[in-house]
Amino acid sequence: MDLDALFRGSFINWEAVEVSWSKKTVSSRLMLFAARAYIAADPEREPDPVRQAFLKELHRDVIRAFATPPTGPEDPAAEAWGEFIDRALAAELETIPYGERPP
Repeated sequence: MDLDALFRGSFINWEAVEVSWSKKTVSSRLMLFAARAYIAADPEREPDPVRQAFLKELHRDVIRAFATPPTGPEDPAAEAWGEFIDRALAAELETIPYGERPP
């Protein structure tokens, strides 16, 4: 198991997060607040251009947060990163269909 990849949010379906963002769900907007809190925790961190190019349909602060993961669990911004990842997961879950709706 690649713990580093898990720590960096590899388990999140970022395409579903983008769908949630386009639907303007509450959880996607809470993710934006968490992204801003994470960026504020370490504003000098440089974004990874490869990760930055991966997302296109999200707010620039969410893209920047995604592109600047912490170096590890010991990083001072790791807690804020975890909150951001939690919010991204919640935004992803907003897009899961619950089955057919009654007519």
